[in-house]
Amino acid sequence: MNRILVLLTVMTAAGALFAGRPVARWDVVPYQAVKGVFKAGVVAYHEKGVKVEFIINKKSRLTVDEPVLNERTGVKEYVFPFAPAKFKDGLVNINARVTAEGEEPYDLPPLPLFANARGAFDPKKTIWVDAKTGNDFDTGEEGSPLKSLKQAVKKAGDGGLVYLRPGVYTLKMLGGGFDRRFWTRVEPAPGVPPHSVQITAGRPGTDKLHFKNLDFTCSIDGDYGAIVMGEGGKSMAWFENCTFRNLKGREGGKAVPFGNKLRAFVTGGSTRDMWQGPVCEILRRHKISSVSGTVFACDNCLVAECEVDDVDAGGFDDVPDLISCFSVPPKWCSDVICTGVRGTGLNCRAFSAQQLRDAAFVNVACEGLVSRGAVYSRFSEGLENVIFDKVSAKGQHWLWMTSKNGRGDLKPKDARLLRCEFGTMDGYAPTDGSAGLLVQDCTFEGEAK
Repeated sequence: MNRILVLLTVMTAAGALFAGRPVARWDVVPYQAVKGVFKAGVVAYHEKGVKVEFIINKKSRLTVDEPVLNERTGVKEYVFPFAPAKFKDGLVNINARVTAEGEEPYDLPPLPLFANARGAFDPKKTIWVDAKTGNDFDTGEEGSPLKSLKQAVKKAGDGGLVYLRPGVYTLKMLGGGFDRRFWTRVEPAPGVPPHSVQITAGRPGTDKLHFKNLDFTCSIDGDYGAIVMGEGGKSMAWFENCTFRNLKGREGGKAVPFGNKLRAFVTGGSTRDMWQGPVCEILRRHKISSVSGTVFACDNCLVAECEVDDVDAGGFDDVPDLISCFSVPPKWCSDVICTGVRGTGLNCRAFSAQQLRDAAFVNVACEGLVSRGAVYSRFSEGLENVIFDKVSAKGQHWLWMTSKNGRGDLKPKDARLLRCEFGTMDGYAPTDGSAGLLVQDCTFEGEAK
């Protein structure tokens, strides 16, 4: 018989009470030197709403009870206008306390910024580099450029500025240690088109490099590899309006932008023709296309206002995920926010999670999802204090994992699905909040024969 699509709306009683803390993260790259008023923002969610109190030197400076669009980031945030002129030039730690009515407050980790109203942290050195005509024994001045990025970073020192002329540069063993206090910036020289400067894969072996308007590439064929390697969580890097791509294409090899626990911050830019997307602490307003594996591998991160197109496993066996939060018990994935994500051409799972807590997925729209075979969103093991609000995964099955022998069974606590759109859902009952899982004002697609 012909199949007819029937819309079913599940509206459960709103009487279930939850004790989950607010889910919140800073949307600020730390250790920046700022001169004028700087709008520091917090992204935070709780179904009761939240308030954010900003504190400096144990003194409350401002309490914000509504989010607004922060023009600095293009993200809806609880905003604190930090005025560095009110402080001596130097390190300032901004604290934020996030509260929801009737719940325990949540204190975010302090945000370190450098007040720089008087210019104490302006770049002390500007170093020029020319991969074609430079000489590493020259001074690095505009008329006497160096040849290598390694020597340039060394000469620029803490907080310096490096200008790159057209050419190809490597990240291998740049050096410089891990005591850099604030960012050393690397970007194309004035008037140089970004596409004429190419950075190839490597392990910098240093901390706090701020790359801007640069093209990062690799040529991985068959094996796994990263473009930028970290130092086991000891180093951080900031990529502003940069691109990442595998010259061999997304099926050439298992290429990823970052590896070895690099603490990455990505603002703007794009990733394409890769196996996976960037794993970051902040991934904001980034475009990802032509990916064969997981797009967002989330743990301790903020993903905000990102666009995704064309996710397909291609020649690889594993089914890709748009958003994956996976940890093996007793460990947890935690402190995850994905907001304003838009995906099209998604031959993948929308979500895959195991052992996830303190997370929020808000305004996530998945278009053109497939639901055949093993391609379905799935959740197993722990799921604690997790909010799905205005998530659209139409056309795909949503499975709460259960089994006869109990292995991998979902164990929800304070999990809420609010105003979402799904294909079908099963594997766990009840969904009225009485057993830790609330489904409220959600729309499903059902099939009637």
